[in-house]
Amino acid sequence: MRSVRLHALCLTMVLLVGSVGSGASAAIVEADRPPSVVIVDQEAGASLEPVDCPVVVDAPDMGTPECGIVPVPQRHADPAAGIATVAVVRIPSTSADRRPEPVIVLRGGDDGSALDLASRAGELGATFPGQDLVLLDQRGGRYSTPFLQCGEDDSARLAEVTGEVRGGAALDAHLGGFGACAARLRSAGYELAAFDATESALDLGEVLTALGVGSADLVAMGDGTRIAQEALRAGLPLRSVTLDSVQPVSIDTTAGRAAAAWQAIGSMSTACAEDAGCSDLVADLATSILDTATSLDAAPAGVSVSGGDGPVEAVVDGNAFVQALIARFSSHPDAVTEIPALVAAAAAGDLTTLAGDLVAAARDTSRSDLLGWTMRCAASPVGASDDALASVPAQLHVLSGRVDGRDGVAEVCAAIGVGDAGGTTHDPVTSDVPTLVLTGELDPETPLAWSDRVRERLSTSYGLEFPAVGHGPLVATPCARTTSSQFVADPAVEPDASCIAEMAEFTIGAPAPTDEPDPSDAPSASPEPTATPRPTRVPKARRVQLGVTKIADGFENVNGIINAGDDRLFIAEQEGYVLLLKPNRDGTFRRAGTFLDMRSRVICCGEKGFLGLAFPPDYARTGRFYVTFAGTGHTWNLEERRVSADDPDKADPDWKRSIIRVYKPRDYHWAGDMHFGPDGYLYVTVGDGGFGGSAGDPGDPENRAQDLSLIFGKLLRIDPRRDREQGTKYTVPASNPFVGQRGAEPAIWAYGLRNPWRFSFDRVTGDLWIGDVGMWTWEEINRATAPRAGKGLNFGWRRMEGPACYNPKRNCDNGKLTKPFASYRHQNGNCAVTGGYVYRGTRYPALRSWYVFGDYCSGRIFLLDSAGKRGQRPRVALDTDMQISAFGEGADGELYVADYGRGNTVYRITGKRR
Repeated sequence: MRSVRLHALCLTMVLLVGSVGSGASAAIVEADRPPSVVIVDQEAGASLEPVDCPVVVDAPDMGTPECGIVPVPQRHADPAAGIATVAVVRIPSTSADRRPEPVIVLRGGDDGSALDLASRAGELGATFPGQDLVLLDQRGGRYSTPFLQCGEDDSARLAEVTGEVRGGAALDAHLGGFGACAARLRSAGYELAAFDATESALDLGEVLTALGVGSADLVAMGDGTRIAQEALRAGLPLRSVTLDSVQPVSIDTTAGRAAAAWQAIGSMSTACAEDAGCSDLVADLATSILDTATSLDAAPAGVSVSGGDGPVEAVVDGNAFVQALIARFSSHPDAVTEIPALVAAAAAGDLTTLAGDLVAAARDTSRSDLLGWTMRCAASPVGASDDALASVPAQLHVLSGRVDGRDGVAEVCAAIGVGDAGGTTHDPVTSDVPTLVLTGELDPETPLAWSDRVRERLSTSYGLEFPAVGHGPLVATPCARTTSSQFVADPAVEPDASCIAEMAEFTIGAPAPTDEPDPSDAPSASPEPTATPRPTRVPKARRVQLGVTKIADGFENVNGIINAGDDRLFIAEQEGYVLLLKPNRDGTFRRAGTFLDMRSRVICCGEKGFLGLAFPPDYARTGRFYVTFAGTGHTWNLEERRVSADDPDKADPDWKRSIIRVYKPRDYHWAGDMHFGPDGYLYVTVGDGGFGGSAGDPGDPENRAQDLSLIFGKLLRIDPRRDREQGTKYTVPASNPFVGQRGAEPAIWAYGLRNPWRFSFDRVTGDLWIGDVGMWTWEEINRATAPRAGKGLNFGWRRMEGPACYNPKRNCDNGKLTKPFASYRHQNGNCAVTGGYVYRGTRYPALRSWYVFGDYCSGRIFLLDSAGKRGQRPRVALDTDMQISAFGEGADGELYVADYGRGNTVYRITGKRR
């Protein structure tokens, strides 16, 4: 997931991080961990203790992941100090030429956990073919024990964003939160000073022992590069080291952060001046940033930000503006291209997007914020000196820890009780291990000069700088992965960097006018607007030429395209049967018979019929799968089925197990789509069962979608497999939002839906996308971001239809509704949305990260920027004569679309840059 990761507080944003992607698993709050410290038995040696995988690994061409924890001494020189644990995910290579050395991927500090890259494990595995991939969570990280996250600071973070405290008062509030957090962890037996780069490097040696390998290739990112340098210093058995966005251990990087950011701003300002579209948008980028920060310090701006946890009235001053903007430099390349438009918008008084970033960061509980501080304080427990800041504009001094003239870094380090580690900590590292250092041209955190500093004493090292890229080029650009792949394959040979010359230069264009209906023309959902409309993004969708290619035809009424984790496609027909397609070498598919025939039990048609099909992640092992359908007695049904024991292309015609069977009033709005989420649970939609009659119809007459005692108009989340042996039909996860609430159905995950015709999870980010069919005027797309992914959200129906009030007609927003991510009107033939998928395939790079969906009636296929902000307008990417009934995603991430009635055809979606 492209994410703009920042710490929404004046104090901790001196540790600005721009990581790409985040795990779908919920963060573990350390307060919930047992407060015991175990004495490690050094005689036993390190071992890997198997645990359930805390993340979903997407690596279809690799072996079954092995997840575990490795106990490590808090102090390697003092076993009596007790232990911590580090989390490990090992994904075996299936290559016949498998190398003995694994590739270990490490991030560090609050830069995010390497385990959060599990959704991109397939991509990383392809980068390093023939080697096992090991994702290692640093001690103190999100999936390890303890998790150095400070819930005690949550109120201070939000208070700073809302302007209740600012400057020195905010610093004091954070000092109190971090001090209480540190005291809690110490009372549980943890020595915070032990959570530094040196001890973490020695943990790597324990992990190698636990994995039973003699050496490894290490790939380290961000704060993890500090650990990698200490691993080189310790002489660990490393065959090669790749340092992505390196932080030299011999430099006070916190002190230098403001200067690095000012350098990145200057580079972009130069590029902007040379681009006609950008210079028309903002004449002098650097000056505009400084002037806007000065204006906001004099008169902070209030911005109302909507979100899943309710609206927040954010206050953006100069410090917050600078920090949020710099975080964009450290994010996904697409977020970098937005910066000129954001600067121009901010200068004009529109801070909606940046305020949204600040609020999202303030609510984020997945980061290891205290771990970032323990590493920083051990390396240098003071901020920048006056001399270090002399050449940097005062508006940027906050990036190096200056708060109202106070040294925020020194005060935090004192509050948590972690000081300079001393010893060899600040000495440059000398090593003969081959090392590759990667740098982004626009990185505001780790500039090229730092790469050169690290390489001074590395006898075999190579340095590469990638144009138009910010922090983290290995994740951001294929060229970095190509060169890294070559280097790890043969570390003694300098990689071929010719792809750098072929990379596009950083181009910036002014936002173009739009030609789609403006949702702001709709009646207001509340008496006051919730936010100023965000600036229009640079419309990249206009540069994508979308197309479709027929892969198979001759169907009847297709309403589903599903994969089972392999190269087959399962085509659901509304009448109650599922056909099987297998791929040909030319990219088409051939019929391979009928997989499942339930026509004798499915009631069809109209809106009834076979509704959904889902294969769990363990389908290849268990053979169990799930179907939803309209059955006899006007019932909505969810059943478990299984594959034939004799033929993997046939379902067992007789075996079935009813999971849910409920009487459904009326003939409308059955929904029934199903997907297993990134957390391994089954998510199922149920329509509101409403009526689609006259213009005076209230819509959902019994208001079922808002009634938490009923499953209608809801998204359910259950575990259909957990207690099969005990005879129970399904288990409700204890983390469901309404468990224990009197009168509420515990299986409900989200509510306020009308007829959610097709939803999906983004396989990279874990974000939830729902296409919800409207009533008379509006169609809507809802997005809920991971890791909560919709938990407890009310999507508004019937109080709202799309962005407008429906019932009641006025003042419908009670402050608890989640507005649509995007919406469009019933005009020009549009009438019913069909939800789709975020493209994550590899055939058509121009489509990557775009959410693709369509309209059943008009046949139009639309695009949305999956990482953009709420309220963007859908772009018409292709006009067709299809009745678009379903989109589908192959196991490889390629997308498909079904024509329900006119052509009876299934197509592959294609896309290329114009």
